[in-house]
Amino acid sequence: MTTIHVMSPDELENLPNGAVVWREKHDYDEESESVRQTRLMPMMMYNGLIANYYEYLYPDEMRAADDIQLRYRYWSHRPTIETMDNEPWIMREEWKE
Repeated sequence: MTTIHVMSPDELENLPNGAVVWREKHDYDEESESVRQTRLMPMMMYNGLIANYYEYLYPDEMRAADDIQLRYRYWSHRPTIETMDNEPWIMREEWKE
């Protein structure tokens, strides 16, 4: 079994159609700079998009120079709350364009 980890843009781009990943989303309260809400949602790769009934993302967007890496991260398997809590939210410079 492979380890549960935050997936890189390269890993996301190479997913086959129908592959499921788990998106973790943080919404920030800009005034207090605190996390307002955390949600975990299954997403599926389809024709180059990672999507569900509500939202989508092009894997290449994870390379953007903005703060998208601090709002979303994609897990290879469904993580536990403990796993998510133990993984710091960081900007991965090696992912940026």
